[in-house]
Amino acid sequence: MNQFNAVRSADTSVRSQIIDWNDKVREYLRELFDSDIERVQGTEFGDAISKIAYLTEKLLTEPDTFRGVIDVQGRVQAGASVEKEIDHLFFDALANAPWNVIKNQHETLKGAATSLMEELVNESKSLGFSGRLKLYSIPRAKQKKVLALLSITGMSEIQGETSHRHRLGVINSATKIAWSKSGTWRQLNRE
Repeated sequence: MNQFNAVRSADTSVRSQIIDWNDKVREYLRELFDSDIERVQGTEFGDAISKIAYLTEKLLTEPDTFRGVIDVQGRVQAGASVEKEIDHLFFDALANAPWNVIKNQHETLKGAATSLMEELVNESKSLGFSGRLKLYSIPRAKQKKVLALLSITGMSEIQGETSHRHRLGVINSATKIAWSKSGTWRQLNRE
């Protein structure tokens, strides 16, 4: 199992590495997709390109919102923009390093995004939020994030339906959540 350490802001080294992710994206586009951006639209790698670009811009203007995980060599393997709300942590643009998205790359390290989500649950708990997280996710990414959160929190199920933009919320081991008609996740009583 790969080991990761938490990073709770974007110092110069982290910013430089995230900027380097953009260079790696361009390299993969050139080498694996003949520089044809149309070929990656609607794919996990295409989604990663968008999230990495957003995360890069966000950490340059708001470095304290960055949360990430680094490997034992100090390389950033996953990152997100996180904001403290009244009773939860809100995060968006959870992105893996490009080599963790493209299959069969020699740099790939499995588990970085899951490790980051574990760190976010722990940070939420340390802030007195009982592990509550909210996030925006595109429908394609929803299933992976829900499965990871089920594993992290020990929950047996999360109920919901796909929406263009949606939030996951109130994630902790004592809670079941469901999608409501108003477009928010609500807590259900445990059975």
